[in-house]
Amino acid sequence: MNNSERVAKLSERLQALQHNLKSDKAVKTNEFDTRIQNIETQFAEVHEINKEKFEGLKDDVLIDLKQ
Repeated sequence: MNNSERVAKLSERLQALQHNLKSDKAVKTNEFDTRIQNIETQFAEVHEINKEKFEGLKDDVLIDLKQ
């Protein structure tokens, strides 16, 4: 195998590695985005639940203060 064949083979391998890295990066980025969206959804749900609880407690306190 001469030098130009070696260079061509190494170039092909390098291109394959770069392609795989780009693909892996895209997959991991999508997984990360999905996880962030799930966390944001869970946070919003918990926030809403706590908001309702505290509104109820606030109402209870105000009723107790009026009595």
